[in-house]
Amino acid sequence: EKLGFRVAGVAQNGKEALELMEEVHPDLVISDIKMPFMDGLELAKHIHEDYMNTKVILFSGWDDFEYARQAMIYGAADFIVKPLKEKELGDALVRAKKQFEGDSQKSDMLEKIKQHIVADGGEIEDEIFLGRVLEYIMKYVTENKTMEDVAEYMELSKDYFGKMCKNKFNITFKQIQTITKMEYAGYLLCNSNIKVYELSERLGYSTPDYFSRIFTETMGVTPKKYGV
Repeated sequence: EKLGFRVAGVAQNGKEALELMEEVHPDLVISDIKMPFMDGLELAKHIHEDYMNTKVILFSGWDDFEYARQAMIYGAADFIVKPLKEKELGDALVRAKKQFEGDSQKSDMLEKIKQHIVADGGEIEDEIFLGRVLEYIMKYVTENKTMEDVAEYMELSKDYFGKMCKNKFNITFKQIQTITKMEYAGYLLCNSNIKVYELSERLGYSTPDYFSRIFTETMGVTPKKYGV
């Protein structure tokens, strides 16, 4: 509670925990790995698949890399070896809190990207589809991922994916990617001391001048004046 958390519920095993989650929808689940009926790794797998906004901290009595590896695969925010020490749990909660703060910032940047798409004449007929596309672009925002890469992630052919972007959003994938990159650049310009040439390099543009031109066309103001 000193770190801003509160206990929303207590369960005796993984099966009971899943049932309880339907009622309380927790932001964080702290669980032992070894439990009856459903162990902690299986619980983490269910949470990872069905409750993507819930983070998991797992602990175990075995200092076993395989447990830690599986925990990370299932999206666990942290893995602690027992006996559980107050400081270790506190440190894990602090790390989880920072992740929540990062998620909130990312969520705000995404509400904003969608507004920009609409302002550019786009339409949003499928929030879930667009959300998955934006999540992928944001994850690899510093890389020049192609439409083929995103289509493969979405398990669609390149041509069909391109048509879906036009039909569902009245905007091309390239436009969506550019808006996302420029909104990300704008966020960094307002919240860090990053230089324009550093942004250009980070986002994969050939020269700072070219990056500045794209930024100005997309955001309506030069990078140097953005946020001033």
